[in-house]
Amino acid sequence: TGELPSDIATLPVEFAKPWVVISESDKDRLEGPIFSEDGVLYVCHRMTGEDGMKTSEVLKISEDGAMEVFCSQDDCEFNGLAFDADGRLCIADMKGHIWVADESGEIVGELPCECEGVKILPNDLALGATGDLYVPNFGGNAFNPAGGVYRITKESDYQEILPFQLELRTPNGIAFSPDGSAVWVAETCMNRILKFGVAEDGSVKTGFLDACLVYQGQGTAGPDSMRIDKDG
Repeated sequence: TGELPSDIATLPVEFAKPWVVISESDKDRLEGPIFSEDGVLYVCHRMTGEDGMKTSEVLKISEDGAMEVFCSQDDCEFNGLAFDADGRLCIADMKGHIWVADESGEIVGELPCECEGVKILPNDLALGATGDLYVPNFGGNAFNPAGGVYRITKESDYQEILPFQLELRTPNGIAFSPDGSAVWVAETCMNRILKFGVAEDGSVKTGFLDACLVYQGQGTAGPDSMRIDKDG
């Protein structure tokens, strides 16, 4: 731990073991893993061809390591996944889209990706306790809080998009507490994680203690995707 920044050198460590090999290419990227209720892993796999064309696919990996392509699309940058309240897989695409796939893997639609004139660059997705879908807009930088988190409401059949928390700096990973009463948001360029209270209607709580900074790292690396375990 001597080479690690002091803010993470003393944190508990979980050691990962090799499970499946997806690609040998150093140009490929994996992001946004989620599990279905039956324990199947879905993960985004981004590939860049020799011509620079970016292709993305969602891989479906069973517990025994069997792997198949669930869906794929050219000229996309998949980087976040969430099942909506109807069981459809929603896919964040940094090209400015949120795709919807049915249980067979067919892309059957697209969710709104613009709010009040702001074009959203979705970097991750998370489903809240109300069934609303929460989308970080990966905008801004350390000196420009142009990013934010938005929510697409279940009540509107996922056709209405509303601001949740604005004036954030490159919001990226997003994850809810087990009971849905709080949401963590990673600001990558700031190397920090924020926590917001969530009201019963899915909007952000605005009380004195409802928003806080729970992690501030050192250096230039910043948090990305994250998940909350069953213990919160």
